[in-house]
Amino acid sequence: MQVFKSGRTSGVTEGVITQVDVEVNVKYDTRVARYTNQIMISPCSKPGDSGSLILDFQRNAVGLLFSGSDQVTVASPIRAVLAALNVELVTTALAAAPRPETG
Repeated sequence: MQVFKSGRTSGVTEGVITQVDVEVNVKYDTRVARYTNQIMISPCSKPGDSGSLILDFQRNAVGLLFSGSDQVTVASPIRAVLAALNVELVTTALAAAPRPETG
């Protein structure tokens, strides 16, 4: 599946999901964290792009970018992120949403 994202460092870039349900070890200083059920994408990010929303070409959220290298970009599946944070993704335009009353 082709995907894209807009990152702070690399701007808008495209990639291709190459694997799903991947186990990834990420080194943080002297420690290593293991992440399971991740999405592997062809390289489309640079340092500073973490937190970018990964979208398909119909603009559906697919994942949240959290790691990468010159060979690969890694994202957490968006459903898992939303469930872990106990939030929902709002996709309607803010201008169309009713404004809260102040007062």
